Parts: sequence; C-alpha cells; structure tokens
Amino acid sequence: MKNYLKSIDKETKTQFVHYVMVGGSAFAVEFLLYALCNELLGLKYYISNAIVYTLKFWMIFLLNRLFTFKSKGIFWRQAARYLALFCFNLALTSLLIYAFTDCLLVDKYISKLLVSCCVVLWNFPLYKHFIYR
Repeated sequence: MKNYLKSIDKETKTQFVHYVMVGGSAFAVEFLLYALCNELLGLKYYISNAIVYTLKFWMIFLLNRLFTFKSKGIFWRQAARYLALFCFNLALTSLLIYAFTDCLLVDKYISKLLVSCCVVLWNFPLYKHFIYR
C-alpha cells in the first residue's frame, strides 16, 4: 500500500485533497438539509435524500470543475456527464439507504453516512478520468 501511495503523482494527490474538501463541505450542507427535511418537514428519508441530493448538484459540479480539477473542458459536455453520474448515484444511494434503513434496520443517519462514504470512493476516479478530463 505504501508503494502504491508513492506512485500517485502530486497533481492527483492535490486533486484528491481538494475533492475531499469540496465533498466534505458539501456533505455537511447535505447532511444538515437531510436532517431538516426529515425532522422539521417530516418527510420520509428517501424523499429527503432525493431533494437534498438534487439541491447539491450544481454546487458540487461547479466547485469540482473550477477548484478541484481546474477543468477547461467543454462545460455542457461535462455537465451532461455529471448529470448521468448524478442520476446513477441518486438511484443507487436511495436504494442503499432504503436497504440499510428498512431491511437491515440501521439508523437513517448512519445509513446516509455509510452510503456517502461509498460515493466518495467511487466518484473520485470517475470525476478525474471521465467527467472533468
């Protein structure tokens, strides 16, 4: 593992740090809004997840495009690719949160946290090599 980490170029390491910063701040906003939708508005957790996930769409896309990857690619092509990944992530995260919460009886907030960690792991290489290339 140590040798693998040494083999990663500096640009990728910097991008990953920026990606985690953008994602961490977006997750804090997302988690807060998720809790507000659940507790204050009384929405079901899967509806809250869909609403909040949609609200963060442009925030994440633009911050990663401008700050993390400093991309100069064609804006609308990247936005279309990001939208496709976004829809996939929304469907899969909703399914996973449902499975954890209703089938495995995991707390809805723990479910959201676990699923969000998975998204972080699969999104970075997809962002770097497909969305913002």
